[in-house]
Amino acid sequence: MKSTRVTRIITSLSIGVLAISAISWLGLSQITGSLKRVDAFAGLNSRPEKASSAVNYLLVGSDTREGLTAAELRSLRVGSTRTAAGQRSDTILLVHISKARDKAVIISLPRDTLVTIPEHLDANGKTVSAVRAKLNASFSWGGAPLLIQVVEAQTGLRIDHYVEIGFAGFAKMVDALGGIEVCTKKAI
Repeated sequence: MKSTRVTRIITSLSIGVLAISAISWLGLSQITGSLKRVDAFAGLNSRPEKASSAVNYLLVGSDTREGLTAAELRSLRVGSTRTAAGQRSDTILLVHISKARDKAVIISLPRDTLVTIPEHLDANGKTVSAVRAKLNASFSWGGAPLLIQVVEAQTGLRIDHYVEIGFAGFAKMVDALGGIEVCTKKAI
């Protein structure tokens, strides 16, 4: 009698663990399957050495309209790829996670910070000389790799991971959190 009860309990627990694992795997697969992966570190050769086992992320909010459907462009009211071609980084955050993984520090890097953007290739493959410009220009001109190169040069920190979110991703994240209430003194 006792062995039958123990067998039932173990069987029930095993089925529960299996069900939770399957649901988690399916959910994670759906989330990661919708992520667009890019090699943000392509062509970066002379990078700062990793100082410790702490981890540094560069989080970028982009205003690119690329990949949005006509319905999304209308819904978000963000213009089109004709009216706002290219991409700019409106938000640049450097996230440092401690070696013990128990603390995180987030620093917002102002997009208008004047930096030296090193020599690089433009979209047509032509060499562009080094120039002083705003930090977000590096993203506009060379995407994630050039922005990472500039941030690493300015901070001396090695960027380990890169995360970028665009208009549609931001809107979906806000919706998932229940929206944002905006109160204005005048009707918009």
